[in-house]
Amino acid sequence: MDEIRGTPPRILTEEELVRILECPDTNTRAGLRDRAVLELLGGAGLKVQELAELRLENVDLQISCILLSGQPNRMIPFGKRTRESLLCYIYDVRSQVDGPSALLFPGRGGKKLTRQAVWKIVKKYAQASGAGDWVSPEDLRTSLAVSLLRRGGDPSGVQAILGIQDAAMNKYLRAIPDST
Repeated sequence: MDEIRGTPPRILTEEELVRILECPDTNTRAGLRDRAVLELLGGAGLKVQELAELRLENVDLQISCILLSGQPNRMIPFGKRTRESLLCYIYDVRSQVDGPSALLFPGRGGKKLTRQAVWKIVKKYAQASGAGDWVSPEDLRTSLAVSLLRRGGDPSGVQAILGIQDAAMNKYLRAIPDST
């Protein structure tokens, strides 16, 4: 059970997750930004707070990973689709942002995106993709974790990459059917 919502975690199918990630119109600046945001949530498993505070210097496009400092420091790999989304956003949109902000996704006035802004982005594309209006940023992250585990990912590796606490890891493991 999810302690925050009081409901079991909702797991998107891989098809639903892909539909959400591909929903933004990448012919617009907002669409390029939103695709990159969604990719980092559902394709790299970032937490909303991590996404909001992410700085350009933490993104390494050469080795396709995000470097986060904290307790512990984390290296978060991402795939080709996430890399392509970030490249398009950084070079076509982010490079044109006025002001001194070092944030990857500066909000109004160069300040960090709010949690509400991230929620609105997720809800907008979840509804547009047909996945439903119940999808939250945490559902994207949970769905990625479950997908990695279903594909045979090492639980301790998934836990380390996504920064999942020991107690919280159980909700991800419960979503994996027994292989017997």
